[in-house]
Amino acid sequence: MVGYSGFNKYKWVAFFLAPSLLGLLTFIVLPMLASIGFALTDWTLPRQPNFIGLQNFQNLLNSAQFWNALRFTVLFILLYVPSVFVAALALGMFFNRKLPG
Repeated sequence: MVGYSGFNKYKWVAFFLAPSLLGLLTFIVLPMLASIGFALTDWTLPRQPNFIGLQNFQNLLNSAQFWNALRFTVLFILLYVPSVFVAALALGMFFNRKLPG
């Protein structure tokens, strides 16, 4: 192509990538950074945030309610996921058989 430079090509690449990168930044990266900031503070809405470091995580690991919820979540995953997999595989094999005629 006459007059087609490599720099011009990269401008088009940036033009087409910009919307998806902006969406990635807006909906994934910024909320993730904000949640890290929230996790490291003791912040109730009327007051100013108070930096407490990893104290929230220490409180979580010392909570019996957390360990109970984690136990039920793991149990649910260990029972539910294999049963859904087996049921889906059985249905797939059932509907994949040859029909007469």
